[in-house]
Amino acid sequence: MKLKKMLALLLALMMALALVACGDTADTGNDAPDDQQVEDNSGDTGDAASPEGQSLLEILKDRFVAAPEMAGTYWTFIGGYVQGVQMTEEQTQEVMSQLGDVYQFIFVDDSTVVLAEDEDQTEGTYTMGEDGMTAVIEVGGVKYAGTFIEQEDGYVLVAMLDGTGMNGLYFHLMDDAPEK
Repeated sequence: MKLKKMLALLLALMMALALVACGDTADTGNDAPDDQQVEDNSGDTGDAASPEGQSLLEILKDRFVAAPEMAGTYWTFIGGYVQGVQMTEEQTQEVMSQLGDVYQFIFVDDSTVVLAEDEDQTEGTYTMGEDGMTAVIEVGGVKYAGTFIEQEDGYVLVAMLDGTGMNGLYFHLMDDAPEK
């Protein structure tokens, strides 16, 4: 059921992006504030906005870092990249409102992860790559390839939904556990 919910959200976002693209070709969908999107410091372009249709793997290639200690950490959703386009702040807020303002990865121990959506929690597993820079996360039948970058305000988990880097979700490492 959760897979259907996530796919429905992604399809809704893709439709919204298609409508925006048809209506105004000058708008690239990159008007979210820096704390809601992954900053593009790759040096590939002259401006800070990521070009439409470029893979996250290419955009972030020089920014990947080793993962922090994962066990006991909480990561909250801050945005995403859908079909090569950065989600706007409004799109991020729409996703969060549909999920009851809770969408988090909770890394319980060295192999167990929980995906919290609203009041629902789905348990899954994760493994860290030998390089210490990647994670494979499986929750509710969905497999994510996780990589990590570090920004001024802390670590960001980039959970890619496929090997192309054209679709991914961003999760920020939280300093404290959320209140229940």
